[in-house]
Amino acid sequence: MLSMTQIKKYRTQLHELSLKPLPEGNSRREAERRLIAQWRGFVPDKSIGRQLYQSFTDEELIAILKEAFDRLGHAPVQDDIFCFYRTYIKHRFVTWPAALKAAGLSHVLDNRIGLVTAEEFEKIENAEPEIRALLIRLTERWAELGYPPKRKEFPESESLKQRFGSWGNALHAAEEFEQWQLAYNEKAARPFSPEDELCLRELKDKARVLGRTPLKTEIHVETRCRLRICCGSWDTVLQRAGLSPMEGDALAQAQWDEKQRQRAGEESLYRIPDLEPEYWEILEEILTLTKKLNRAPMKEEIDPGQRKWLQERCSSWRNALYQVGVAALTKQETAKVKTEKRDLRKRQKETELY
Repeated sequence: MLSMTQIKKYRTQLHELSLKPLPEGNSRREAERRLIAQWRGFVPDKSIGRQLYQSFTDEELIAILKEAFDRLGHAPVQDDIFCFYRTYIKHRFVTWPAALKAAGLSHVLDNRIGLVTAEEFEKIENAEPEIRALLIRLTERWAELGYPPKRKEFPESESLKQRFGSWGNALHAAEEFEQWQLAYNEKAARPFSPEDELCLRELKDKARVLGRTPLKTEIHVETRCRLRICCGSWDTVLQRAGLSPMEGDALAQAQWDEKQRQRAGEESLYRIPDLEPEYWEILEEILTLTKKLNRAPMKEEIDPGQRKWLQERCSSWRNALYQVGVAALTKQETAKVKTEKRDLRKRQKETELY
């Protein structure tokens, strides 16, 4: 895990990169690919990139969009945002329209479709099932990688290149098709195959485990692709599963929940619905202590007997804190707290001597 000093250093480096001209390339996309290849560690699927991405709050990412709006005079399209910031924004808010909505900019969206007209998208939706499926797979592959896929990273790239004239055009079409589908009022739901039903069951099972609507990024990419190919937009997928899209506090809580699961790694986090009152009594005391300390307590700050009792019932200390919405301290955070407490004791002793 990176220390706060290291994260600050990388964020400064990222900011400086955003102010420099892009490397030379035949197109903006090519130039961005060169930059991403050069700084591959900043992409969220890498350890440093994931921690760097997680260090940005929703408010900081929204501020990037608002700054672009103030500078441009219109709602920014994805090419208006520095490639790494754009990737972080899409990871956090899933789709570009959702990000603009969170920033309060959805009302100033440009209604033009761009390279592909709305009429052509409707034709693809209703009369070109193979191209429709490929565009959906491309957007999901993009979300999985965290950056625009190269042709060699998408096996069916040649088909899309032939359909749209170039790979760059195909990438633009995939982006815009996803946005168009969000606004498209589908006239009829497509029938589900047995394989589709299995994917829908996987989504429902995940919802039961989590106790809420899963975020798109919490579902396997293959499952997302199949369900979106059948249903179109992710919102329609959720409707078919009997789930509701999340927003506001519910969305923020789900994003916090996902972050804790990522930090837990192999360690399992789950809600315990039948937790006995005596355990809740201890957890309430821990929650009170958390508010007093303004951080999660360290293990040694809790009565050893109570801590052992909780860990046995909840499988782990992290999962015990998870029951009351408290994130357990990382090793680095624990070390920092210990250092601060040691320094405080040292200063107190020096004061007593004088």
